Amino acid sequence: MRGEHTDLSQSIDIKTIISRYAEYHAERTAIVCGDDRLTFRAVNERSIRLANGLRKVGVNKDDRIGTLLGNCPQYIEGMFAKHKISAVDVILSPRTSTDDLEYQIHDAEIHTLIADNRYIPNLPERSKLPGVKNFISLSNGPLESSQSPLISSSSLTVIRTTSVGTPLRMARRLSLKHAM
Repeated sequence: MRGEHTDLSQSIDIKTIISRYAEYHAERTAIVCGDDRLTFRAVNERSIRLANGLRKVGVNKDDRIGTLLGNCPQYIEGMFAKHKISAVDVILSPRTSTDDLEYQIHDAEIHTLIADNRYIPNLPERSKLPGVKNFISLSNGPLESSQSPLISSSSLTVIRTTSVGTPLRMARRLSLKHAM
């Protein structure tokens, strides 16, 4: 395979590009983060699992998914997952103030919010985000309910990742209610 040129330009869109690279260049490095590396196959498999998880919590085509993540592999996997299910990717900056995040979440009509555990304290109180149906925390460490008034057993799905090399997996699914 090395030295071979594969034409991947024919009718590729964001929904299929990672799958195509996983098919043709499965073991090539796709993401480097510190000492960790992910292959195209791993990124594709992880994004498929996240896409399936999003579907299971009620995310549909054209639903807006807010992403509050730093520069990490999960950001890229989330982008591919959202496009695989034709959801709209709304990028939120972790450096944004709580008031500005509240405005952006309302203005973009975000249905589901994916946030890194460390940015949850920056989010507005849950009562100020009535349009958000699902909150998903991508977490490397323990998640304590005392971190934010946002967290409650009726509004949070926790997806834990232990490292870049460990597959994204649903660690605990707390009951999600669309009429929170």
